[in-house]
Amino acid sequence: ELFDHLVASGGAIPTVLLTGHSEHDVRRGPGLQFMNEPFEGSELLACVRSQIANRNDAL
Repeated sequence: ELFDHLVASGGAIPTVLLTGHSEHDVRRGPGLQFMNEPFEGSELLACVRSQIANRNDAL
């Protein structure tokens, strides 16, 4: 619901969703990456860096 609200607000906010659900249960959208739990800290850091790089490329 939160992601739906962010998308509806019109802003292009890079988003990382942390979920216990499978990839098939998660909706995809622009600027969205998701990670299934459990994950390593290094994986989260790489995901955040990727979102920042994508955001910078879009600007």
